[in-house]
Amino acid sequence: MLLEYKKRCSCCREYGGKDGCGFCIRRVARDGLSSTCRKCKSIYEKIYRKNNREKIKKYRALYRKNDWERAKERYNSDAEYRLKVKAKVSKYYHKNKEAVKVIHAIRYRDALTNSYVAQQIIQGSGIIKAEDVTPEMIELKRELLTFHRLKRRLSDGINSTRD
Repeated sequence: MLLEYKKRCSCCREYGGKDGCGFCIRRVARDGLSSTCRKCKSIYEKIYRKNNREKIKKYRALYRKNDWERAKERYNSDAEYRLKVKAKVSKYYHKNKEAVKVIHAIRYRDALTNSYVAQQIIQGSGIIKAEDVTPEMIELKRELLTFHRLKRRLSDGINSTRD
C-alpha cells in the first residue's frame, strides 16, 4: 500500500500549496521539489522584481552586451558557422515567404518606424543621405505617409461600395 505524500509550503503553510497549485521542481532538494509552492514563489518573485528594477535592468543590459559580443565574435571568426547561419535563415525565408511578408509589413511599413520613414525620405529624394535626415523631417514624412494611407483607404472603401 502506497502512502500519499503531501508536502507543506514553508511560506503559506498549506499542504499541497496555495489552492493546490503544487511545487516547482528542484533537483538538489531531498524530495526533488521546491520548499515553497508555485503561488508563493510567484508572489515573492513579483515583489523582488518590483523592489530591484534597477539591479535587474543593469544585469540584463550587461548580459545582452556580453552575449552580443560573444555571438558577434563567433560569427566573425568562424566561417563555417557563418555559412550555417546564412543557410538556416535563407531556408526559413524560402519556407515562410508569406509569413515573412506579413511580419515585415507589420513591423516596418504599417508601423511607420523611424527607420522606415527615413528610408522613404532617402529613396524618395535620391539626393539626401542617411546622416542628413533630421527628426523633424521624419515626423513630417510620417504625417504625410499617414495622410496618403488614409486617403487610399477611403478611396478604396468608396470604390468597393460602388461595385
